[in-house]
Amino acid sequence: MSKLAQLFYKLLEKQKVCMAACLTVSLVSGSICAASVLNMPTAEELGLLTSTANVSQVQAAEPETREPVEDGSIPDEDCMYVFYSAWEGYEFKPSEFSDEYEVGDEIKITVAYNRSVGSQIASNVDGEWTTFPADGKTLEATFIPDDDWLNLQITDMKEGTSVGVVSIDIEITLKNAAKLKRMNYTGAGDYLLFSGGFEGGYETDDLWLSYCDDTDWLTLVYDCNVKGQEGWGILGWGGSLEGDWINGPGYGADKKDSTAEVSVNFSVKYLRRMMGLSKSDEMDCTSLGAWGGGRIKSLTLHRGSLMPRSDVLFENGEENEEWVCKDLEQILDEDGSRFLCLKYTCSEEENYGWSVLGFGAGVGGEWKSGLTYKVSEYQPTRDHYDFMTMDEFRASMGLSWEAKVDSVSLGAYNNGRILKLWLSDTPALDPGDDVEFEKEWESPNAKIYEEVAYAEGTVYPQNMNFTKAWEQAHSEGEAKIIESMGRDVYLVVTYESKKKEVPTLYITMKDDKQSHVKAVWSDGKKAVFSYDCIARMFEGYLIPQELKSIAVSTGEHPMTITEVNC
Repeated sequence: MSKLAQLFYKLLEKQKVCMAACLTVSLVSGSICAASVLNMPTAEELGLLTSTANVSQVQAAEPETREPVEDGSIPDEDCMYVFYSAWEGYEFKPSEFSDEYEVGDEIKITVAYNRSVGSQIASNVDGEWTTFPADGKTLEATFIPDDDWLNLQITDMKEGTSVGVVSIDIEITLKNAAKLKRMNYTGAGDYLLFSGGFEGGYETDDLWLSYCDDTDWLTLVYDCNVKGQEGWGILGWGGSLEGDWINGPGYGADKKDSTAEVSVNFSVKYLRRMMGLSKSDEMDCTSLGAWGGGRIKSLTLHRGSLMPRSDVLFENGEENEEWVCKDLEQILDEDGSRFLCLKYTCSEEENYGWSVLGFGAGVGGEWKSGLTYKVSEYQPTRDHYDFMTMDEFRASMGLSWEAKVDSVSLGAYNNGRILKLWLSDTPALDPGDDVEFEKEWESPNAKIYEEVAYAEGTVYPQNMNFTKAWEQAHSEGEAKIIESMGRDVYLVVTYESKKKEVPTLYITMKDDKQSHVKAVWSDGKKAVFSYDCIARMFEGYLIPQELKSIAVSTGEHPMTITEVNC
């Protein structure tokens, strides 16, 4: 019905009341009241067509039956939405009422009705269906919807048959509130994130792994209540990103005493890189699990400070005491041209030439053995020195960010002691033994071997860059070298070694018997191997008929093989 027709009906109702009053008076007084006629508006005044038909139609029409509204209220037909029963839902989007709204914003919603009712606004908040009830002509609620969706419901019509929504107003009270709600450690300082019992894990939806600076760092202190689990994995990082689970670095129990306390430092940047995350990645949750009797005694986040770091990694170790790296990022990021220097000794005078130290690392869930170190064959208890570049050190065990390095350590055994392990711009040179010893035995054929080493022959260029202890590789032209083996035949290997290491041959027979064969002569550049020394090592075998392979192998230190001459 048009508003003009509604106005007519309202006036008509008033005239009916007035006419009824006049009729009553006229019956009592005998006079006739014409007030209704005098007060009736003309068709022109109502803005209606003046045809008789139109007038009669309007006059004949019955007014609609409608719910009376409270004084000063807006009628249903002027409302934006009308409810006719309780628990009827009116769905809409916050973005329809606010151009600035984005999912994650905190909003204040105000709903005005044309009459007093019980109502509620429903939304997904923190992953749960949540309602905000109200009673009266206005509903107000402030919250952070999970998405761009709301549902308005009337819970109590209060004996009415309809209620209209006069207006809905959405005010943004805090932009990006959902993210800010998950940022609890924004100021500089030290924050204890977790301290739990044995096998008690840490889990949070806080976004510190995303918003912390690269240089912010953490201290993890942990132990284990199960004996006999030395080196076993008992803690591990993980988390969910957009519904996908991501594994991070793990931690093992102390290698000497599984129940001992272990403390490690690492940066936020290190943890992100180990988990393959960028700073913009917002984790659904981040966790540090504990199992196998492991306990997180404390996990502390340090914001606004620099992690303590020194070029001296370890010193004054006790006999057989192991160094365990507490700052893996320092090892992985250190300038590759700097030197990792080592000073060590042995407390047992009888351990002539024994191995007493050895590097190792946990890489990609596997244990990698690195370089080992021997003491002097004449003075095992003197101070020994050694060095290598950081590039050589990392290459020796495949250490890299992509490989996910869990641990790096230097073990000490056979009464060995780590006196000092440090990073330096200059190498640590070993002074050698400080007493004169008898000159080492020299083969009477040394002159002949030297001539052989530099004689012309069939040259097979090589490109072998050994970075690991006892690494080996098959040489170019291996098949032809095997065919040419016979009496009075020599193999000459040209090599480069910073540690005066001499290469060996790693020979395999067709029945898979294997053995290292040492050179009969070397001058630090060329190593000579004779047919006779191979035959003695594989006595009873036909050579070359039963030879399967000849590989070149290093010893305990890196070296490069440039050619093999036969």
